[in-house]
Amino acid sequence: RVGVTAPAEEGAVVAGLYLIAWTATDPDGEDSALKIDVYLSSDGGKNWSPLATGLANGGSYTWDTTKVSDGENYRVRVVATDPDGLSGEGESPIFTVSNSG
Repeated sequence: RVGVTAPAEEGAVVAGLYLIAWTATDPDGEDSALKIDVYLSSDGGKNWSPLATGLANGGSYTWDTTKVSDGENYRVRVVATDPDGLSGEGESPIFTVSNSG
């Protein structure tokens, strides 16, 4: 099971160094063995680009939002894969990046 906990609100506005957060559990009880991949979509989830891959299941990733277009709507997808190759995923609601102040 994977749930994105930040950004968590539809229409949230994020900026600067932003902490993408998730919860990921393995039904086999091997939560610490999960590998996490974080993806970003700017087209409502039709296409996804990797932000970070092969992360430990630490529950968060610090994303530098200044590397994407300001004022655009985005979604984050977190994919957790267990040692057996089984995976689960969770997606954030749509949010906006605004670094222009």
